[in-house]
Amino acid sequence: MIELRPYRPCDLKHIQVREYERSLDGTKYARLFAKGPAWTVWDGGRRVWAAGVILHWKGVGEVWMCLSDWIYEHPLRFCRIAKQQLAKVIEENGLWRVQAPICADMPENLAFAQAMGFSPENTMRKYGPDGKDYIMYAMIKETV
Repeated sequence: MIELRPYRPCDLKHIQVREYERSLDGTKYARLFAKGPAWTVWDGGRRVWAAGVILHWKGVGEVWMCLSDWIYEHPLRFCRIAKQQLAKVIEENGLWRVQAPICADMPENLAFAQAMGFSPENTMRKYGPDGKDYIMYAMIKETV
């Protein structure tokens, strides 16, 4: 059974993250992620992914996600939950811009961002904690 719970920093160490997330050592960012609206998805008593939005300033937030292979087994459920939760965060926090830096050599993540309604803006060379290029995606609410 799928259950959404408020995110807690200790959740990240319990998610069997994908290789990509392991390489970035997301656990060192666990407390930073807790500074904005965030949730952890549980399935059958285990944490399978966590996500949220870091609120930079009024109207602007940045999405983060820590994912396990569960998302490949349940892609439609994953997308539905992610879209619902992001819409809720945008509405509750009055956001007009939500951005998502995505590693340029992760085509499945780039496609997911576009499926979620994000549009690419620019390439940020050597931006990531891994020294790789990232593409900044953004979702803009035109009527503020």
